[in-house]
Amino acid sequence: MATHGEILLKEETVVGLLLAAAKCDRLPARPWPLAAACETLSRSRATVDEVLQTAACSVSQPTGTDECERWMLGLYLHGHVRPVGRGIAATWVVQPAWRDQWAVAIDCLEPSEREAFDEAGQTLTRCLSIWEKTVLAASLAVDAVTS
Repeated sequence: MATHGEILLKEETVVGLLLAAAKCDRLPARPWPLAAACETLSRSRATVDEVLQTAACSVSQPTGTDECERWMLGLYLHGHVRPVGRGIAATWVVQPAWRDQWAVAIDCLEPSEREAFDEAGQTLTRCLSIWEKTVLAASLAVDAVTS
């Protein structure tokens, strides 16, 4: 049976490598883009370490976003991310040193693993773009109502 440290390590690894692949330094507080990227990773045809693919599969279920929130809380408790903002614009901001560690690590992956994480990183990037547009639209709507 996996220990708490082993579980956290695989979660940190999946999140860290996905953020590195997407070259991203923040996620929405409700991290549905991360769940979408994990789903892409879990369905990848490229060879990915079984432990990491299993971790990704655990968040590709209907409760995946809830699981990703748990992952982000664990990263917060270990000082790797910090919460910023409120409401729809609330984010988890990645600590630069932790982000840089994964930017180096992703370059050390086998080509097939790198391909899988790059594909999942593209999903993360697309979802973050959708989220950013939603935040902007909501902000404009609030400004229009309060003006």
